[in-house]
Order: sequence, then C-alpha cells, then structure tokens
Amino acid sequence: MSPHSTAASMERCSRVRAPWASPRSNRRGGTVVLRYSAAASVKGASARATLNAVLEQANLAATGTPPTYTLKASQVEDESVKPIQYLTPGLMGWAIASSAVFSTALTLVTLRRKKILQRMRLSPIRAWEVVAARISMTMLMALTQTALFLAVATLPYFGLRLTGNWWLVVPLVMCGTLALMSLGLLIGSLTRTEESAGGLAQLLVLPMSFLSGSFFSLDNAPGWVQAVSYMMPLRYLVKGSEAVLSRGGGLADALPTMGGMLAFTAVVTALTLRFFRWNET
Repeated sequence: MSPHSTAASMERCSRVRAPWASPRSNRRGGTVVLRYSAAASVKGASARATLNAVLEQANLAATGTPPTYTLKASQVEDESVKPIQYLTPGLMGWAIASSAVFSTALTLVTLRRKKILQRMRLSPIRAWEVVAARISMTMLMALTQTALFLAVATLPYFGLRLTGNWWLVVPLVMCGTLALMSLGLLIGSLTRTEESAGGLAQLLVLPMSFLSGSFFSLDNAPGWVQAVSYMMPLRYLVKGSEAVLSRGGGLADALPTMGGMLAFTAVVTALTLRFFRWNET
C-alpha cells in the first residue's frame, strides 16, 4: 500500500461515522480521534482495532521501508474435516441423556404408582436383580442408539470419519448411561406422578445439554459456565466421545472422563437412596 492510498483511506475513515460513534470523530493533525459510546462497547472495540491496524500500515508506509515480519494464518484442520466430526459427539450425547433420564424417571414413578415396586419387594426377587435388569435394558438401548447414530453419520452423504480408537466410545457410553440413569432415579424418587417426573427431567436435561457443550463449544464461555459444566455428566460424555471419535484420542483421554462419570454416579446414587420409596406413602 502506497502512502498516498493509505492517506486517502485514512481520510475516508475519518469521515465515516456509525450510529454508535460520536459526531465529533475527526482527524487532527497527526492524530486520529475516535469517540464511541459505552452502550456499544463491542462495536467500539472492533472499530478501534480496525482503525489502529490502518494507522500502523500508514506509519509503516510513511517510513518507506518494507515490513520485516508478515503473518500467514491457516487452520489446523485440512479441508477434509467436516462439521459432522464435531456435531456427532454432542448430538449423540444429548440423545443418550434424554433417553436415559426420561425412561428411568418415568419407569420408576409408574412402577411405584401401580404398586408394582411394593409387590416386587414382597416377592422372592432380590432388589439388585430388579436394578440389574433395568440397567441392562437402558444400557442396551443406549448402545443401540450409538450404533445407529454412528452408522448413519458414517454414510458418504454425512462423511463422519472414525479415528483409530473409536471403539472407546462404547465404554464411554456405558459409563455415561450409568451417570445419567442415576439422575433419572433421583428424579423418580423425588416425584410422585409421571407428569411431574417428565417436567423435572425436561428442566434438567435441556439446560444440561447447553451447559455441557452438546450443541456448541464452551471454549469461549464465561468462567462460571465452564465451572458449572464440570459438575454435569453429559460434559464428560460429550468431551470423551469427541476425543476418541474426532480427535484421535486414546485411553489417556477416555479414562479420566469415565472416572468422572462413575464418581458422579456414586454420589447421586447415594443421594437417591435417601429419598427412595417403595410405595407412594
């Protein structure tokens, strides 16, 4: 850029005034004055950065010497990386969370309201057998969901490319299902009707999906949002699945997330035992 063209650009910039800028923005001698409103701080910061870059170019052009350093920017991923690589873990985690929490909570409330739990308690069937059967059924549903989700996502139209350790998503889904089932058991223990159980589950699952990074990245989220997300099992399921499905992660990435989900399961299950009831009274 020549000094004359840069000066012309500065002259045009000095005459441009946005609605959020002061009408007294002008150029005085060797100083360009920019005034902006605190009500539009983001736009003001953007204008300041843009104008500062123009001034730096003008100062460099005025010296008559070529720049010593130049910037060449490029993305880390090549053009073969598609959004499906990052959408799959989040959507899959959200689907598993919805199924595990809702089905567990509604089933527990229904069994209690119809007095089936009370009859089970008096029958020769032991409690752990009932719990194991329910866990097995929910786990089978979650693994089936995962298999169907990956089968569809890897179709040529969607183009999901699985990494070498993609199979680690199986134990991740199993641990995540246990953690999310524990939430469903807690909801079912606290509520008395299917309507209240479904409403409470909805109030829990939807915000958790947003705060766990299921729909968008939390890298630029405020600190308090990231702190809250660390207390939610869905975050560990989504991040762990993303690591092994899209980022080439291995056991070093999967084991800590599985440990976090199992620890969450233990804490919530202990809390559930405090409120669990065999009958409605």
